[in-house]
Amino acid sequence: MRIIPLFLALIVAACAISKVVSYAPPGTDEHSWQINVEKSTIGQRFTVTIDDSTVIQKSAALFTGSLQTQTTYKGYEVKLLVTHLTTYPGYSPRYEATVFVNNDEAAKFTF
Repeated sequence: MRIIPLFLALIVAACAISKVVSYAPPGTDEHSWQINVEKSTIGQRFTVTIDDSTVIQKSAALFTGSLQTQTTYKGYEVKLLVTHLTTYPGYSPRYEATVFVNNDEAAKFTF
């Protein structure tokens, strides 16, 4: 009986979706940023982390699955645009998350 809860925990952990991209702001001598976007396994919550600092943590709209939000990181404007992609009956919803830094596309992920 102990195997079933352990198995379920492993399934949930394996479903955590996280992707990382390196990005260097143009015209600066800064090191490359590690931009990480994670989508929660339950719900439509997206988290943007840059160099281990959480800069955005928001949920997409319930019915449309879209999200557009922005913040500032080290003096740079950071935007997250999430679009719900077309899904077919019986398949999990798919999302495209794009991160912009000062209106420059820094990363694009599909979940």
